[in-house]
Amino acid sequence: MEYLAYRGEHGAESDGDLLSRGGSLTFSENLITASLYARHPNNLNDVPVCPRVLWSRIRIEKPFGDPDDPFIDIKTIASLVGISRARYYAIKYDSFIYRTDNWQENFSEYRFVDDVPDNKLGDIYLDIYPLLDDPEFVAELKALGYDGALHGGMGDSSLEVEYRVFDPGQVTILGTYYV
Repeated sequence: MEYLAYRGEHGAESDGDLLSRGGSLTFSENLITASLYARHPNNLNDVPVCPRVLWSRIRIEKPFGDPDDPFIDIKTIASLVGISRARYYAIKYDSFIYRTDNWQENFSEYRFVDDVPDNKLGDIYLDIYPLLDDPEFVAELKALGYDGALHGGMGDSSLEVEYRVFDPGQVTILGTYYV
């Protein structure tokens, strides 16, 4: 399936290469949101250089995720990669679990994610975006045949779909807007 989407970038321009520190390339359905990403880096130590928005056609044939949901359940991860790997990711990204209402309301008896038994671990959820920024998790999704992801946005992109492309070859840049 093809989508028209926008990507905010803020590093020095290169010869058509898309810039990313993460395991996937993020696109927004909204020009304004992409402009914000271009001007305000995720890494607060970065100073935006040549902030721009790339208007693009992206192709995602087998997407992972839910375009209406910015979260992912550990049980979904476990169904893909097994409970051991799901626990690994839950521990790796536990800070995203601890700040959910679900953790506070349903898991306060446990001090750490690592203390939650396997039969309850699947009921935990976390923000999906750090997993889609993780090259290791994205490599596992690619090995399962996924070529991208769709998920609900958070913060500046709330109520919007975010698109994640796993390979730059899935992107055709149609135009560049400097912001």
